[in-house]
Formats: sequence, C-alpha cells, structure tokens
Amino acid sequence: MKQLTFLVSLLLPISMVITPKLIASELDNKEKKQLSAGYSYFNIGVENIDYQETPKNISVKSKSSMNNIIIRTGGLYSINQNFNFSIDASATFSPEQTTELWHDTNSGNLLQQNLVTLQNASTLVLLHYKISPSWQILAGGSFNEETFKRFKFEGKSDSVADLSKYTAEESSSHIDINLGVGYGSDLLQNQDDHFSVRAYIGLPLWSETRNTSYPDAIWSDTSSYTVNLQARYSIALNENFHVGVYGGYGFTDRSEEKITNAYNSFLDDILPEATLPTAKTTRLIFGLELLWQL
Repeated sequence: MKQLTFLVSLLLPISMVITPKLIASELDNKEKKQLSAGYSYFNIGVENIDYQETPKNISVKSKSSMNNIIIRTGGLYSINQNFNFSIDASATFSPEQTTELWHDTNSGNLLQQNLVTLQNASTLVLLHYKISPSWQILAGGSFNEETFKRFKFEGKSDSVADLSKYTAEESSSHIDINLGVGYGSDLLQNQDDHFSVRAYIGLPLWSETRNTSYPDAIWSDTSSYTVNLQARYSIALNENFHVGVYGGYGFTDRSEEKITNAYNSFLDDILPEATLPTAKTTRLIFGLELLWQL
C-alpha cells in the first residue's frame, strides 16, 4: 500500500503538467482544422459567347453567337492569416459550330455569312489580401489563348467575292495583369455552405495575334481590356465536400490595329495595309461544381 501511495504521489505532478499540454494541443489542432482556409474545385458548364467585329475601313459589321461546353478547375489556398492565393484554369471542350452574319452598316442588308468556331483556354493566378474577414483585394496575372476559325463563306450579295473555298483562322495569345476585389468566405471544411464573389479587370502586358489570311503579319497592340465578374455558392455534402453552382460574366473590348505591307493569301498579293478590326466579346457562364478540402 505504501508503494502504491508513493507511485501515485510521483505520477500526479507529472500528469498535472502533461495533461493540460495535451488538451491545449488537441484544442489548438481542432481550432486550426476548423479555421483552415481554402478549397479545390472541378466545374463543368456552358459558356454563351456573343462576338461582334466592326472594321472601320469598310461599312460592314459581323455578329455571331455560340454555346460552348467549358471545363474549369483550380482552388483557393492559404498562405497566412492575411494572404491567400488562387489558381483557376479553364478550357473549351467541343466548341459549337455556328453561323456568323455580315451586314452592311448603312443599308442593313446581309452581305455574307460563314461558319465559325471559337475556343479558348486561360490560366489565372491571383493573390488575395484580406482587408477584413470577408473582403479581399485581388492582384495577379493570367495567360490566355483564343482561336477563332471562319470557313464555308457564302456571299449574299453580288458585290461580295466568292470565298467559299477558303478557311481563315485567327489565334490570339496575351498575358494580362489583373486587379480587383473579392467578397466572401475562404472557409469550406466543416461549413454548412460557402459563398464568394470576385470582380476584376484585365489589362494586357503582352499580346500577339496572327491570322492565316496574312501569314507573315503579327499584331501586338495592348490597349484592349477585359472585365470579369464571377460568383459561386455551394452547400455541404459532408465536412469535406460541397456541391454548388458557378456563374460568370466577361466582356472584352479589342482595339483596332493596323500594320503595313502585309501579304494576303486570299489575293496572293502584298497589301499596303492589314487591319485587325475592333471587336467586342461578351461571355456568360453557368456551371455546376464540386468543391473539397481534405
């Protein structure tokens, strides 16, 4: 009995030291787990694109509209209490083939129609500085690629040359700096739901556009801009997974740019001037997504 009493008296001070530390450590780990920011996601949706092109040197205007399946993936990740960063990658899957119409801007008459496809891919990286638990300042960069193909030209006026045998493909690449604001929670794990929204503007730092009609020409103007608005809302399936909806709006205004002495493959001749016309692109995106934090 004396030995037992001695053993208890020996272990009691040790347990009084160890037990509070274990409890504090367990509570601290639980709190960190509950408050850890970030998530990953996979999204599939539909992107409606309206494209309008307005050359300034001739009185015509084109318009086309298409619905493309788009796949998006990425996530939001924690750096520390003040900073997060996000990566978002998107790409067109199986672009729709649709009709582009060309009208005379003076008379309104249809001059030409042709088929078009438009597909794009982009990667966006943003740094999120938290000015409050819900508000963030966003800054980062993006790399964007877009391919616009025209084919099966059909003249609707006697004044339009027959171009039915031609195909023209325009590819554009640009690196943008993006600045904006974000609102919403960066918590997902152990949350009943999640909501976030961000708005930002993209300004090209570098741009390169090529067109197969002018195989030697490169347009590199950086005066265009893009406006983007994105939002998502999800509800919990369990403590680690959410299912939700995503919506987005994008508008790009491309400026006109001219280069001189460019060879034209349609006419097989060098033209004194080749113009990349003014163009406006509007995008509306809706998708379903799965979000998780493990």
